[in-house]
Amino acid sequence: MKKGFILIEGIIVITLMGLIFLSYLGSLNNIIILIGKIENKNRAYSHMDNVRRKLLKRKFENFNGIEEMENGNIKIETRSVKSNIKKIKIIFIEEKIESEIYVYKKE
Repeated sequence: MKKGFILIEGIIVITLMGLIFLSYLGSLNNIIILIGKIENKNRAYSHMDNVRRKLLKRKFENFNGIEEMENGNIKIETRSVKSNIKKIKIIFIEEKIESEIYVYKKE
């Protein structure tokens, strides 16, 4: 009897934690994705194709092109298909992080 009650209580707590996490995701409007800095523009365009493929797998679309920032980094803006993410910015920071995608909430 007591084990069944603890199991049901545990399921309720996990469900509530999941709902809180989903509501947190729904509050994210702008997201920055950091990938890596690329000094050569041609290399940046070829690297963007790889990034685009990875993001399309994660339901991102409508890439607006590549923009060079004041500090030399290259930024690509895009929008997500998912309703909880309205817009992301892709910023190349260091060449060694090419294959990984980090997602942060924009401040």
